[in-house]
Amino acid sequence: MTNHTHGLIAATFTPMKGDGSLNLSLIPAITDHLVANGITGIYVAGSTGEGVSLTTDERRAVAEAYIDAAAGRLTVFVQVGQDCVEQARQLAAHAQSVGASAVSAVTPTYFKPTTIE
Repeated sequence: MTNHTHGLIAATFTPMKGDGSLNLSLIPAITDHLVANGITGIYVAGSTGEGVSLTTDERRAVAEAYIDAAAGRLTVFVQVGQDCVEQARQLAAHAQSVGASAVSAVTPTYFKPTTIE
């Protein structure tokens, strides 16, 4: 499959309630607003989307909510990187299984690699 990314890609945020729990009910309206304003892709659960501050289950829920709300109207990139490599793999597999267009990952942030290998 060839995916040609074009246009504007917005880094989304993760809406939360006052108690710190996810407020996924706002995601459809956020997504509709982005589509109405000419955005062609979204970047989910990156640093703007509080991804590193969320639990793995919360990250899955946020990815699913944005992918569902996008309903094929947007290219959806899901940030899956984290310090635990196995959980990053699981997040990537989940993103693929729920229809993400692509994943993005940052390397673990604490340990400094000594070689590229």
